[in-house]
Amino acid sequence: MENESITAQVKETVETGVTASSSLAPDVEQNEQIMGSYFVTLRVNESIQWFKLPKELKSERKKRIGSTWVKGTKDILRGLSAEEEERYLPKMLGVSPTSDNWDAKVREYWANMTIDVPIKGLKLDVGVESGYYNDVNEKGVRIRKKGLVPINLNDYINYNFCKGHKWVAVSREDINNVDFFPYFIEDHSKIKLDTEKAYIERKKAGAIYNRLIASNTEGSIDESKIDWILEVSKRNKQSAFYNRSYDTMTPVEKEMALEHEKNSNPDVFLRIATDPDLEDKSFISKLIEKGIWERQGNTYMDDSKILANSVKEAVTWLRNPVNSKMRITYEERLKGASM
Repeated sequence: MENESITAQVKETVETGVTASSSLAPDVEQNEQIMGSYFVTLRVNESIQWFKLPKELKSERKKRIGSTWVKGTKDILRGLSAEEEERYLPKMLGVSPTSDNWDAKVREYWANMTIDVPIKGLKLDVGVESGYYNDVNEKGVRIRKKGLVPINLNDYINYNFCKGHKWVAVSREDINNVDFFPYFIEDHSKIKLDTEKAYIERKKAGAIYNRLIASNTEGSIDESKIDWILEVSKRNKQSAFYNRSYDTMTPVEKEMALEHEKNSNPDVFLRIATDPDLEDKSFISKLIEKGIWERQGNTYMDDSKILANSVKEAVTWLRNPVNSKMRITYEERLKGASM
């Protein structure tokens, strides 16, 4: 077992205090106002065939995550920074950081680290709250200091340890990005926020679609905007309308295509429909389609003349009053090419 190997070798290992993570909670480093209980669940990746058992046995089955080395080093994986070790481990280990046995005790603690993960998952409260922790002042005297501390220290340590473990994916999505992750962390708060965000996006996309359809009359600005959205969408690989054409569609077919885009990818639809550069980007797309402009990578050219090195620069070029006559010429050429 890897855990036993580390226990045997730990006395010969030079430790450097490598930590899996020193954040107080999943998002505290970005937003220190996050306080209170914050739940995540450590789960078994059941998509791995050798994890599957008959249903009657699953509720009793457990898997175990043990200690390991930090990838590419001979440093043992830790769930706390050196500073956090001195804050939180003295009481757990029954030894002071000033003791000669401190380093050995800390190494032994991480070498013997094990986390049992039941098939239903291990729920962890990794939130923080205002409290007191041990610290050392400038004179080297140990003091009690007020600040943010874990609500559940064991859960906090287990979470940060797992975040750095080679067997644990930080999210369910990360499982698909590597060859082998037996476990993953499910962030309940993030799932809730993502669900709410998706709902808001669907609601906004629906409102924009309904407004466009309600005022979609021949020659209206919204008739043109529907064309612009479809034109830009067909160039976007994330779009359901990617690589399709609307040139021969009836107005109702365009509305149906727009509805399908809105329902399939509300976030993409919303991003395109609310883009302040939508009309110009649609115009650029048409110029390229008709061979009036050429695009090589991110470079936009008229014949061999480079006009821009990004779509943003291309939009700026079109809007520059100096190029207004050229724009009119392009518009006329585009009309001729579409006849």
